[in-house]
Amino acid sequence: MTGAELIIKIIADDKELQATLKGIASKLKAVMGMSVAGLSLKKIFTDSLDAASAYEEKLDRLRDVLKATGGISGMTAQSLLETASALKDVTVFSQGAIIEAETVLLGFTKIGKDVFPQATAATLDLADKMKTDAASAARLLGRALQEPEQGIRALKAADIILSEAEKKLIKDLSDTGKAAEAQRFILDKLSGTVGGMAERSGTYADKTQVLSNEINSLAKNTGNIFLPEMKRLVQTAGEILSVVNKMIVAARGPSIEAIPTEILQKAVSDAQEWIKRNPKLFKLGFNIGFDREKIAEAQQELKKRAEETRNAAKGQEKQISEEARKKYQDQLKV
Repeated sequence: MTGAELIIKIIADDKELQATLKGIASKLKAVMGMSVAGLSLKKIFTDSLDAASAYEEKLDRLRDVLKATGGISGMTAQSLLETASALKDVTVFSQGAIIEAETVLLGFTKIGKDVFPQATAATLDLADKMKTDAASAARLLGRALQEPEQGIRALKAADIILSEAEKKLIKDLSDTGKAAEAQRFILDKLSGTVGGMAERSGTYADKTQVLSNEINSLAKNTGNIFLPEMKRLVQTAGEILSVVNKMIVAARGPSIEAIPTEILQKAVSDAQEWIKRNPKLFKLGFNIGFDREKIAEAQQELKKRAEETRNAAKGQEKQISEEARKKYQDQLKV
């Protein structure tokens, strides 16, 4: 049984979660008709969770780059999300794709907040023009804006050709510390060439892409309902496997007597603590090689060892006392 199947089994046995999933399925069917009629609850759940998890990873990467660059762009996570949301509503790109493009642009540390939103929009137009993804277009445009004088050569791939006078203007602006103005000039040039290409149109292709984006957004938002609880379940599953591994060693090793006391004690303690915290999950039957009898057996072995240790200590004390008495008697004889 894989980790995913284990989680699905837990969900399948949870009546409250099943009811929630059925409610979502009914709403999806009401909104989208027969297009979801054939989907199972498991399919809806797994697809939604995958969409929510993928979006969460994109947000994490965005925040990581913001942190790594010290926020030098002047943009915040909130302002970046607002920009992505606004562009998502008027272009054929999903919010997740726009966030990926923003993450790439953040890596070019000379792009400041004054031009960042414009650069993001231009990235989408460039991507549509070149028939590539937003992140790839962001790398191309980012190089052009990071070092305008040298970077403009990269725009030739998008058929953006500058005259000698325009190249000289960009060089003069860069040489006099006016990099932001040079960047705006390049963005304005792009706008005059590819501006608006990413905006939605009435074509069938665009409408289909927008529908796909909305379906993915619906899946993401549905998955967000379950994501916090699933994180807890995944963490619990990791704890289960840790305990199981220890108990397999304890219960199925060459001999329980051969296991060091401290390891056996830790395995028993972990198992008891986990069962105490998760009685419902334990009852579901993680039938992977240990049960209460095995734990009881291990406990008895520990008690036996503890008793042997105490008896050995008593014997040692008795021997020491006997030796001391004999030594005292010998001194009296002298």
